[in-house]
Amino acid sequence: MTHQPMPDERIVPNPAEEAYWAGLRHALMLDPTVTYLNNGSFGPCPKIVFDVVVESMRRLQSQPFQQFLREIPQAVRASKEKLGAYVGANPDDFAFVMNLTIGMNMVAGGLDFERGDEILTTDQEYGAVNNCWNYLAERQGLTIARVAIPSPPESEDQIVDIVASGITPRTKALLVSHITTTTGLIMPVKRLAQAARERGVLSVIDGAHAPGMIPLNVEDSGADFYIGNCHKWLMAPIGTAFLHARPESQKLLHPTIVGWGLTWDALRRVIAADQSDMYRLFEFLGSRDLSPFAGVGAAVDFQRGIGIDRIAGRGRRLARYARTRLLDAIPGVTLLTPWDERLSGSLTAFTMPTLTERDLMAEVWDRFRMQILGRVTENPEVTRCRLSTHYYNTYEDIDRFIEILHELGAGR
Repeated sequence: MTHQPMPDERIVPNPAEEAYWAGLRHALMLDPTVTYLNNGSFGPCPKIVFDVVVESMRRLQSQPFQQFLREIPQAVRASKEKLGAYVGANPDDFAFVMNLTIGMNMVAGGLDFERGDEILTTDQEYGAVNNCWNYLAERQGLTIARVAIPSPPESEDQIVDIVASGITPRTKALLVSHITTTTGLIMPVKRLAQAARERGVLSVIDGAHAPGMIPLNVEDSGADFYIGNCHKWLMAPIGTAFLHARPESQKLLHPTIVGWGLTWDALRRVIAADQSDMYRLFEFLGSRDLSPFAGVGAAVDFQRGIGIDRIAGRGRRLARYARTRLLDAIPGVTLLTPWDERLSGSLTAFTMPTLTERDLMAEVWDRFRMQILGRVTENPEVTRCRLSTHYYNTYEDIDRFIEILHELGAGR
């Protein structure tokens, strides 16, 4: 049952706080005529991060061979150390990859399964990740089992009970999101990874939305494999993510792309420091521009200057304001995201009666220069929407979204 907030729970903007966040908004490269409520797809880079990437690209062109083999790898390693400290992961235990989809494919294609094995997951996983594992299952004769998670669930205990009850003797891997893209639910991944380990099952976590949205400790999660995006809430350059594997699980993961990384001795002369197997097998993938990864460290520095707890609190306050306004102003809204702050962060997902057969997302952009995520569901009478509220968003952005819904005929 959706919780209707009481008046004393309502968010009242603080002018001094709003002035602080307004100052930080000026550090971004967003078009000031655009209202961007879709950071959950990918975020805008701060200008200082963009400048680091461009400078790295410039240096690469100035002396391609030396930069590619010596200088830029050192900058990337420095980024890994900063990111590792920020997300609670030893930099030797993760590899930079372009995005979560690629990292997830590396895990799915790199593990050994036998025909008849089962992959347990939920009904709230990302479409590209579902496609990855469905393809693997079709090729190798595996079974994909899905448990249904209520939207919203009652508690962490309920989630753990549902998932754990779905594990069978055939289950070999558990795949769950840390923060679901469809409902914004923060899953209790540490408890789920522990439940999987106790039953001899590998845990694979889709952490696309966690880095930069909430405080994160990848090692403490206990997941065998954790893939996180940097280009969403951390607002690093597009095409930056990481694949982390527990030390004892790394030997289980085979590379799906093999290059010079396997002839490590020949490369030791030009790489400044020894790297782990994760680097050699999953990051050293041939000729490509590594400049976006050099920018990850700058993105970490930028968010450290604000504070992850402060960022998380800002996102949650804006999200709570959005949920309250939606329930107050738009008849027929059903919230899919929990109110409990242990189970939700800066994403707000909801359904509402469809506003005719128009493409809501396209019309909101074309007419109002506002970017949201929203489309008609399998039921043509219901539209599902998702709002992302990062620190640079404002209460006025949310009020304007409500006004747009009214202008388009919501609630009539």
